[in-house]
Amino acid sequence: MLNRMGARVHGAGERIVRIQGVTLLHGGDVLIPRNQQTAARWLTLAALTAGDLLVDGASPTFMTSLLNHLEQAGNTIVKQATGVRIIGTHYPLPTALSMDDFLAPSLIDQSLMLGLVTFMNGRRSLAGTNLDDLSPALTVLERLGVTPQVEAGCLKFSGQPTDSIKGPVTPLALPAALMWLLASLRGAASIEVEVTDQVARVIAPYLAAVAKQGIQVEISAPL
Repeated sequence: MLNRMGARVHGAGERIVRIQGVTLLHGGDVLIPRNQQTAARWLTLAALTAGDLLVDGASPTFMTSLLNHLEQAGNTIVKQATGVRIIGTHYPLPTALSMDDFLAPSLIDQSLMLGLVTFMNGRRSLAGTNLDDLSPALTVLERLGVTPQVEAGCLKFSGQPTDSIKGPVTPLALPAALMWLLASLRGAASIEVEVTDQVARVIAPYLAAVAKQGIQVEISAPL
């Protein structure tokens, strides 16, 4: 955008960027995309649930790494004029995911990626995560029958979440709550998740959306 406005910026995307000063910048047009982080989350959720979803306003330019990972896992990505459509596979292939490919991933993004690799088949891995933040979610994986191992800072997984778990759970942290909810969406668990008010506010938009798709979600206040 700056170069189109008359700037002299060389090496964009490389380790060294050289900027030559100019006297004047002129006007220009630039497309400001919608919230691409939210769009990426919906695409990931669709992959997790083997859904068929068109995310209107999603821009492939801003999520190239994610789309590549989703395709490697066996999902079909269709880039349309209005957005990105994903057709999820019921048999996700193992792949090596890295959060280093994503720009400033939040705890929600890391949890979703963790869920994505959890339900892949075979030996898969996830690098670039904050292991301290995700430790509550890793405890959930062990209850689901998945064994996470840390090798050189990289998470590697073995085993599949095949056992159906029912009953109440009480996660206090956001990653644990998200993992239980993702497990329920995949059919590996039928549970009651007790969450804090802060976690409830974060996940409320996603719960409302999946409820519209016919998935039974009941939200109740504690007694």
